[in-house]
Amino acid sequence: MDFETLSRWVAFVSIVLSVVTAFWTLVTKSTKPFDDKLADHNKDLKNHDRRIQSVEERMQYLPSKDEVHKMQLAMTEMKGSLSGVSKSLEVTERTVRRIDEYLREAGK
Repeated sequence: MDFETLSRWVAFVSIVLSVVTAFWTLVTKSTKPFDDKLADHNKDLKNHDRRIQSVEERMQYLPSKDEVHKMQLAMTEMKGSLSGVSKSLEVTERTVRRIDEYLREAGK
């Protein structure tokens, strides 16, 4: 090979290497911000997973809608029973007052 052919090949290889290097730099540099954002999102996902797990753990001890409905019915039933007891106490109170008044008048 003569010197002229060798210099052409060296020039060609150097151009190809510079183009490949420029392309590689553009590709790796342009993904850096995306890599940073992806890392931030991964951190957020880990925190999010923990929060979801915490909520799921708490939810397993809460009553279901059927259980809440049963409690509402029971409370309504108790309210009705207490209303009856309240009326009975009113009657008893009036009777006790009459007895008290009678005893006070009889004791004079």
